Amino acid sequence: MFYNKHRYVGLPVLLLIFANFMYTYINKTCPFVRDDACLNGYILPNLKFYLTVLFVDANIFYWIIYYSLKERSIHWIFGVWTVVNFFYLAFFYDTVTTTRHYGGYLGMILLVFFILSALLYFVINIFRKCCRKNWKMAIMWNLLAVGCLLYLFYSERMVGSCRGWEKGLYG
Repeated sequence: MFYNKHRYVGLPVLLLIFANFMYTYINKTCPFVRDDACLNGYILPNLKFYLTVLFVDANIFYWIIYYSLKERSIHWIFGVWTVVNFFYLAFFYDTVTTTRHYGGYLGMILLVFFILSALLYFVINIFRKCCRKNWKMAIMWNLLAVGCLLYLFYSERMVGSCRGWEKGLYG
């Protein structure tokens, strides 16, 4: 009688509230007066946290938009609201880029992470469709990916082993 075809109702709202809270939490004024002091004493020590929060926020926005407008498992109103919310945060919310204020840069990084999330999902989806039809191609791509990861690990390990030689053998 009260059938709801949309499976997710509360989760998108909670995720959207979480994403908005985290974005406004990292969009603070630098406590230092000069830009170089802000960079060295405030931004660089917290950069990993900022990038992690922006990456998670971008994926939350993409997840809600994708599952509401494409998969239709979330009501379309959530998708439209998320698009409006995303553009507001990225382009209108505290986009000042003066001394001690860096909101405009955060909005652009959020946009870049959103585009990267969409591209990553697109590539994974194409890979899944191609490999579903031809299992030999799937094995080939997996071996190629593992080979590339091993090469990157090995080359980084070899390059990293040469660091510190100017300090001597026990540097």
